[in-house]
Amino acid sequence: MTLRGNRAKPCGMKLIPLSLLSLILAACSESPDEEAAPEAATAVRGPNAFDVALTLTPRAAEKLARMGEEVMIDTVFFGEPKPGGLKPEDENDFIPMGGEQVNAPPANDVILVAGESYDPAREADVEGGKQVLVNVWTARKAHADNLISCGNYQGPLVMAQEKPVAIQCDLIE
Repeated sequence: MTLRGNRAKPCGMKLIPLSLLSLILAACSESPDEEAAPEAATAVRGPNAFDVALTLTPRAAEKLARMGEEVMIDTVFFGEPKPGGLKPEDENDFIPMGGEQVNAPPANDVILVAGESYDPAREADVEGGKQVLVNVWTARKAHADNLISCGNYQGPLVMAQEKPVAIQCDLIE
């Protein structure tokens, strides 16, 4: 349908000036900042998520990359048993509440641990806050043995969520 000359407009419709329509559409669109970072907006962090700031020495990063090896961040969520409650299920006298492993390239980076394996049903069995243990080693995709020595973190989950857990790694000699 083409508009030529003075045509009658359909019943009940009003013509909106093009300039006004442009302003309305512009007001409804996303801001430039929102358009520039769609990935950041899509990242959803659960209530038990935290970050690990992984730092490898240059020689460790180079050797693992050359081999095609990855780094594994292994986490265990746990709590201390309530007196008179469930008996601890491990030799460390803790109640396990889930655990997960995240593989990452052998590079200095901040890696998200989503905390999706955390079992909130176990909270009734523990006292005190949620705890987390973080260990790091090679993923053993290219070599059967662990090739790196890394620090670890064991402590309250809330502290791990305040700032990235710093883990430093070097080659095992």
